[in-house]
Amino acid sequence: MTNQIIGNIPSKKLNQFAQLALMALGGAVCGLFIFLFMGLSIWWAFFLLSGMVVFFVAISSGYIKWLCLLMIAFFLPMNIDIHFLQNNLRVSISSLIILFLSILWIIELARDKEKKIRFFPKTTIPAVAFLLVTGVSLLLNAHGNMTPMFRMFEPTCDLLIYLYVANKISTEKDVKFVVWALLLGALLQCAAAIAELWIGIDFDLNFSQASSAIWQQEVGGTYYSRISGLMEHANMLAIYLSSMVIFLISLIFCKGRQIGVLIYWLGVGIGFFVIVYTFSRSAWFVFSIFAPLTFLIYLWKLDSLKKAIPSLIIFLIVVIGGGLILSTEITDRLTLDLSVLSRWYMIEIGINMVKDNPFFGVGLYNYAALQFFYDTTIEGITSIFPGYLHNIYVLIAAEQGIVGLLLFLWLNYAIWLEGWRFVPSEVSFLTNIGLSFFGLILMFFLFGMANPFPRFTYIYFALGMLVGINRLVTDSAAISSRQGGEA
Repeated sequence: MTNQIIGNIPSKKLNQFAQLALMALGGAVCGLFIFLFMGLSIWWAFFLLSGMVVFFVAISSGYIKWLCLLMIAFFLPMNIDIHFLQNNLRVSISSLIILFLSILWIIELARDKEKKIRFFPKTTIPAVAFLLVTGVSLLLNAHGNMTPMFRMFEPTCDLLIYLYVANKISTEKDVKFVVWALLLGALLQCAAAIAELWIGIDFDLNFSQASSAIWQQEVGGTYYSRISGLMEHANMLAIYLSSMVIFLISLIFCKGRQIGVLIYWLGVGIGFFVIVYTFSRSAWFVFSIFAPLTFLIYLWKLDSLKKAIPSLIIFLIVVIGGGLILSTEITDRLTLDLSVLSRWYMIEIGINMVKDNPFFGVGLYNYAALQFFYDTTIEGITSIFPGYLHNIYVLIAAEQGIVGLLLFLWLNYAIWLEGWRFVPSEVSFLTNIGLSFFGLILMFFLFGMANPFPRFTYIYFALGMLVGINRLVTDSAAISSRQGGEA
């Protein structure tokens, strides 16, 4: 008999259990090896071991797509970077994940000839053109040293993650899975940030430099701890949570149980509290624009204003109440200081680079090394703030030239066309989430006009979700129209 019984358990199930157990053990050993090899703090032991166990078990059980989406949604915001070849090869956990997934995807396509890659030319063509110009810029600035070309690894992975997500989001269930993974990640970030604030825990997540995530900010003569959760900087946590609050607001307007709405509001309150204690002025500014704007859009979209007004009142109570409680810290932080003025000086340095290298710029990631040679500011700002240029558009013009900037603006326009379709659409789960991903991208672009821009990986992930959801909504409308015609 092929399915003999051993006790009360079929041997087939025993074999499956043994296989899963073996894979779980392999994942635990792999996680332990990475933990010891990287020399991380003890806080990472649980995450690495459990993460690798889930990864190995999911692969052996066949739930690869959902695992991939979970890993992408969960790891992307953390910006965990590993550097090789003296920073010429910039590698992150998420880029390694997408490289692995792309290999699996290619194998899947090779086995099943009927499956094809959708390229979505309206958004893919400007994205590919921008990537190619980035490569040309690096090549022209290599001066015979080809190691800087390794910097193309991460931008290439960014494009792959967009194509992967846009193709793999095939059902509403996939969208829900990604949204819940994002919200779970946001909850973890909030918990870590509150642990930093109240307990003083340093999670030490910077692999390459092992610098402290908690650092002090002088606000009105008093020093406050800027919390950053599991991210490398408080500003990144602030803009990430701001975008997650927009997701929660959109979910509030979806049809659901009252207990779900209460949970979403609890998330909005906790998120707002953490955002305030990041002391990120630019994130506060972006949040103050997009949160009310989201409510106004739903007030306009809903047939009855009565459905939206209670939510708007609760939101105003949360924001105004929290603002009054923390009014001293917020007021002191909003004062004009040298760090604000330095952003204008950095733009001046970027413009100097554009004047000398107008067409293809100085090359990707070269601003940091060359800023000292282009510093003509009165304050000599590079000796005080030797950081990256705090404006995404000027930075692209400096590093990828005017050609790169024009292609990036083309990509911006393509994203706008892709996302604007959700603004006048009817209220539903898919359209609300599509609108949220559109808002996320716009928030990050606006945030990037006054900060070192977060990695493009998250933008390309959101673009992949936006395109995938758009396809789902379009296909669903086409099916409904066809069925209506047949009836």
